[in-house]
Amino acid sequence: MAETPAKVVVIQDGGRLHYALPVALQRAGMLGRVFTDYYVKRRSAAALAARLVRIAKPQAASRMMARRNDELPDEKVFSNLAMTFLMSRRKSSYPSIEAYWEACAISFKQWALKTGFGDATAIMGFIRSIHPTLCAAAKERGLKVVGDQMIAPMAIEQAEARLQQERFAGWQPEEASTGWQIMDRIERQTWKLADHITCGSDYVRNGLVAQGIGPESISVLPYPIDTRHFPEVDRRGRSGPIAVGFVGAVGLRKGAPYFFEVARKLAGSGIKFVMIGPVTMKPAIAREKRGTVEVLGSVPRPEVQTWMGKFDLLLFPSTCEGSAGSVMEAMASGLPVVTSPNSGSLVRDGVEGFVRPYDDVEKMAACVEDLARDADKRLEMGRAARKRAESVGIDRYSAGLKQIFTHLPPRR
Repeated sequence: MAETPAKVVVIQDGGRLHYALPVALQRAGMLGRVFTDYYVKRRSAAALAARLVRIAKPQAASRMMARRNDELPDEKVFSNLAMTFLMSRRKSSYPSIEAYWEACAISFKQWALKTGFGDATAIMGFIRSIHPTLCAAAKERGLKVVGDQMIAPMAIEQAEARLQQERFAGWQPEEASTGWQIMDRIERQTWKLADHITCGSDYVRNGLVAQGIGPESISVLPYPIDTRHFPEVDRRGRSGPIAVGFVGAVGLRKGAPYFFEVARKLAGSGIKFVMIGPVTMKPAIAREKRGTVEVLGSVPRPEVQTWMGKFDLLLFPSTCEGSAGSVMEAMASGLPVVTSPNSGSLVRDGVEGFVRPYDDVEKMAACVEDLARDADKRLEMGRAARKRAESVGIDRYSAGLKQIFTHLPPRR
């Protein structure tokens, strides 16, 4: 007799991964319900509002309409705009952003429990966003609990942040808040309650093991990317300088100082360095340190894809990630990537690019220079990068989730 598949309730704030988690469960026939803050259903008031907003603010309307996925049946999605609006009005009353996030998670818990889980047999959410008391309540009702760790554990993230602040004192406003301790507590409480933990990279997995989580309780499940939205670019026969790109917040966590240093070491080589993303460093420092780097700041989403097509390779020396989305998008567009192990990427050293410690500027610069000089190697690694990105689509993610929920250990 065939085993009855799990029915999973998803707790999701925002449009994380463009709803890849619930979509993957839906494809596997395992989606129960989705609880999210804001969602645009067909023929809903939110859909009407988006159409009206499009008249005056098309970009804002596009962001609103992005908060839906056509593969999700509307009847399975529960959203609470009133709760979301009320919490946003209270945001300034909390002592830290982390305290606000926890308050939102508690409101989510209360709403989800009041609404109910239907015929679900399991619950899954993103660690730090799903509150541990919701996990505990689900377990009391006999549901299995799976959490996804989207970034390295807070203890590691905070240690890296302190290190970068010490190395580059004055580059970025000091964060005196101890709010990170709230996230650290939430993580540790959730880990204890979880029957299993998923994550997007070996970097995060290793961080979890370092915090005492048993390796058998962790599955590395790379996040999917829909390569249809990122066409592979033919870069053969180009003229002009080699363009080295960066996409992400221009600040300490993403390794901006190391990008600047690589550019400084290769000054005069004819290589062009371009950074796209919000600048989180102090403006005076950004102006002083960037040298010959072209820092464009934030650009509309469609322009990011355009710039990916203009780049010849991506340099991403991040200090702490889960699985960097910009690296995946670069790979999908056929770009070779020079990155760090801390980026949690799918790049294999010597195959889709090069992987070096983020602070080994000499070696990173050598890799960039090697690729800049060798068009054939850029083409070969770029093609491998595209193929690698194509291998982690939503169907593979769905199959991985199905295997995890099918083989969860029995309740003790």
